[in-house]
Amino acid sequence: MGDLRERMRQAMVALGWPQGKRDTYLGWGYDLAKHYKRSPELLSDEEVQRYVWHLGVERRLEPVSVQTAGAALRFLYENVLGRQRFELPGHDAALSPAAVVAAANTTGAAATTHPMVMQRVVTAVAMVAALPASAKGDLRERMRQAMVLRGLALRTREAYLGWGRDLARYYKRSPERLDDAEVRRYMLYLIEERKLANATVRQAVGALRFLYEVVLRRQRGQFEIPQPKREQQLPEILSRSEVASIMAAAGGLRARALLLLTYGGGLRVSDTVNLRVEDLDFERGMVRVVGGKGKKDRYTLLPKRCAPMLREYVQRVGGTGLLFVRQDGNAMERDTALRVYMRAKDRAGVKKAGGIHGLRHAFATHLLEAGCDPVTIQRMMGHTNIQTTLRYLHVTQARVQRQVSPADLLPELPEPEVAEHDPRNPQR
Repeated sequence: MGDLRERMRQAMVALGWPQGKRDTYLGWGYDLAKHYKRSPELLSDEEVQRYVWHLGVERRLEPVSVQTAGAALRFLYENVLGRQRFELPGHDAALSPAAVVAAANTTGAAATTHPMVMQRVVTAVAMVAALPASAKGDLRERMRQAMVLRGLALRTREAYLGWGRDLARYYKRSPERLDDAEVRRYMLYLIEERKLANATVRQAVGALRFLYEVVLRRQRGQFEIPQPKREQQLPEILSRSEVASIMAAAGGLRARALLLLTYGGGLRVSDTVNLRVEDLDFERGMVRVVGGKGKKDRYTLLPKRCAPMLREYVQRVGGTGLLFVRQDGNAMERDTALRVYMRAKDRAGVKKAGGIHGLRHAFATHLLEAGCDPVTIQRMMGHTNIQTTLRYLHVTQARVQRQVSPADLLPELPEPEVAEHDPRNPQR
């Protein structure tokens, strides 16, 4: 499956699909291989159809999940493996969606291998998947609508829906039917078996709290999901010389413009890839960020020293519209911006850990070291809480170097005794 998985991933990257969609499609390919314990290349159309039936009838997945699985497998077999169009059997007007339940109750395992029975069952699954969410009372759709009404960002909505789907897959049951203890066991599974990072587990907790408290209206006092303590880790900060080396190694005009704007304005990568030409105010030396995190607009710095180079880049992209675009005219993906940064960092020989967000960390730290007040930095970076900005005080080099160690304030000490017996003995 390894080579096939990479071929499938590359095919989706070439089409410019977002990371979330690629991960979902790869997940269905992996699940198919796991179900049969064989590579998908070795499976017949009938076996794939039986797998789809298994998802809808035996695993009782939500119809939207069955529909997504079908789309993923069509892509795998048509676009990657080059088979002729893989079709689920056509709709049968005499077969109602309720036939799925009837087929599950009246059809034995042996009988389901009969082609006609298989056709009718798979058709029923396809019909249920095609129903609108309003007709199904779909939990996933209810959760999506609740998040839209509360103004949650698209990526947050996608992440939360993904955690709800993962919980349902883990227990092979709808989250509505799970109790407090079962959800806690799932959280332990994420921490102890999958060994997910603390931040990832915190996101899962946020998603499940939203699902159970907001969508399913369970009271927190009766349904408590513990939130792991936030790790207090300080980022590795790039020095000014390291930032300069990365910029010099960026190569082309587009790559350098992308990295200079990210560092020079302290931008999140999502801010950078969505910048438009009209957001650059060369006369005032400012960049306008529209609809940043939390759907907030703000102004930050446009590096004046780089203005001529940025003007040249603006002229090349046409003077209007998005600054950084793909071939299809849409905004550059964040993964692409990350690759641009990592490639330049490797060429520059910078070994410090971290991705393109390190430029934002460096922006805040270098401004603090230059004497800029934290409130101004907070506004430019779009931080809601000043405490988020003040954490950079812990990593400013100048602040630390100005301090005097209490050991330096001690009176003059006598020379230490020469060890006569064991130089490793700390008491001598």
